Amino acid sequence: MSFKDQLIAWDAATKAFDKGDYLTALKKYESIADTSKIHFNIATLYLIAKKVDMAIDALTRSVACDPYLAVSLFQRGTCFYNQGLFRDAVQDFTAAYSNMRGNQDIDYTQLGLGFKLYAAHILFNRGLAYVGLQQTDKGIADFNEALRNRSADRDFDILDEAVSLGADAHRVLSPFYVPANAIYRPDENKVKNSDKVDYLGSSKVVAASENSDGFVGFSGRQQAATLGRTPTARPIARTVTENVPPSRTVTLPRQASLARGATMRSDSVPPSGAISMPRPTRQMTTHPLAESSAQNGGIFRTQTSTSFSDAPKTGMLKVKCHFNEGIKIIQIAFDATYEEMVGKIKAKHEITGAIKLKYRDNDGEFVLMTDQDDLDTAMEVSGVYPDGQGSDRLEVWCALR
Repeated sequence: MSFKDQLIAWDAATKAFDKGDYLTALKKYESIADTSKIHFNIATLYLIAKKVDMAIDALTRSVACDPYLAVSLFQRGTCFYNQGLFRDAVQDFTAAYSNMRGNQDIDYTQLGLGFKLYAAHILFNRGLAYVGLQQTDKGIADFNEALRNRSADRDFDILDEAVSLGADAHRVLSPFYVPANAIYRPDENKVKNSDKVDYLGSSKVVAASENSDGFVGFSGRQQAATLGRTPTARPIARTVTENVPPSRTVTLPRQASLARGATMRSDSVPPSGAISMPRPTRQMTTHPLAESSAQNGGIFRTQTSTSFSDAPKTGMLKVKCHFNEGIKIIQIAFDATYEEMVGKIKAKHEITGAIKLKYRDNDGEFVLMTDQDDLDTAMEVSGVYPDGQGSDRLEVWCALR
């Protein structure tokens, strides 16, 4: 596939992603040459489908294409952390922090990814992983280092809370991650320039303005007669060849001609200087993302109007609750009270004492939930409405008081 074809396919996949047609977007991304950016986008699609293992594989291919891409290492480390693989998470966060090269942040906007990676976020995530490994001293050291490396354009109050929580930080706090809507997008100017341009234009017939120009044909004799000139005959030179055998055309067998052309190679170069590797064929009748459609509320459909709000509702609000490195789902009515939700969470996790709940706001910061007003705010942030017309999912983090 030429660079122009790759650019067009990349743009089409991005448009499908924006419309919510994730399956079409994935198929188009997979048709493009192996690059770190494309594999990162594929991983994002798998994370949307809750296919964490396949997302990790895609991020591994992204890192293989560009070992210095800190954002891929950061996102893979977060996936490892959420899978409970704290040691692998520490390795990826360490590599990502090393690739920051002393900078407080890296803005990937110029590369097509609308995301800014902060060194403080990497250190915070690594600190959580260290605490998960029961290496509390290293974890607190990373929290303190994150405080010293925090950027002035972001609020990092959660870092102070991590230091105060100490060994319980990984039970209450969650790691930072790249948002699900952040993907690498092609350069708009390059996409526009890839359109076919007719530089020659189309031919048109021009009528003769003088009678002397009214001739038809291209014969010099005819043109001269029309202009009133007498053509001058010229002798035609003839070459006579004697006893010359007729020429012969030798036709090579098709197999042999292919062998001669086997050394030819395509001039197309994949973007970003990446090397195109042969793609393995998959022997399956159903795409792996399509298999997860029913399990994830029909996220992956062939219609271009697919969105999270199109998922079938059960009439109940699904609350995803994090507690003690575990996750459990409870179902409550959309108009349930704060006390009813707390009671169901305690019953689900078999908790007898008092608990405190937190939710994550639009800026990724954790907010304490203590009463009905806080629950209403959390539902509003998550797009949940009392009449059940919005989202049917709410995520909270639970800890003992």
